[in-house]
Amino acid sequence: MTRWRRGIRGAIGMGLTWAAAWGGAGTIMALGILLVTGGRHDPPFPLMFGAFGFVAGVMFAGVLRLVEGRRRFDQMSLPRPIFAVAAAGFAAGSLALARWAQRWRSLLVPLGADIPSDA
Repeated sequence: MTRWRRGIRGAIGMGLTWAAAWGGAGTIMALGILLVTGGRHDPPFPLMFGAFGFVAGVMFAGVLRLVEGRRRFDQMSLPRPIFAVAAAGFAAGSLALARWAQRWRSLLVPLGADIPSDA
């Protein structure tokens, strides 16, 4: 089997594993809602959580593939994937903060606030 096919098979396997775990979490949530409220819930939590888990598992496998390259799963370095995921989170947070600041800037300019211009 070629390497890219093995990689796809591994990503799908990781996605199915995460889907099973998240589907179980959705089942527990649905049972909790049933016990607390005594009524049924509209959305199918186990299916929704399972679908999100599958997508998250495939994305996690992709991040591992990008960070660790050609290494097998048992040869991977734990600190490197953790730092890669943390760096991606910080990048997303920085982008969210910049968008938030831009929105406030557009609100303050009509009020006559003295805001330095971008040079």
